[in-house]
Amino acid sequence: MTALAAPALAHDAVARPMSELMGEAPPLGASPSIVLAHDAYDWIAKGQYRSSSGELCCGRDDCHEGKADRVMSHRDGVILPDHGNLVVPGRQIQISEDGKYWVCKAGTRLRCFFAPFHGN
Repeated sequence: MTALAAPALAHDAVARPMSELMGEAPPLGASPSIVLAHDAYDWIAKGQYRSSSGELCCGRDDCHEGKADRVMSHRDGVILPDHGNLVVPGRQIQISEDGKYWVCKAGTRLRCFFAPFHGN
């Protein structure tokens, strides 16, 4: 799987937090930091989720919870500012089983990205 690392574009005025687009308010006192998943990512490992290239998403300590207010919409998917403005194409976004955002990486390379389902 190839993840695209792109700088935030000044003319890309649609980059807004997903929580804002989805009508969710981040909890009071929410920190923009990323939380290490520890055992919270077990559903990813147990589900044997794979990237679009077939690589397992999760190894020990590879997945981190992303905060909704730090996932920005982008014309091609989402931007993760806490991960060097990494662009995750929409086709690579998988549905999160626990309703949270998860970023699974090997070093700086994105393996998988999970987002809550906000459909009809």
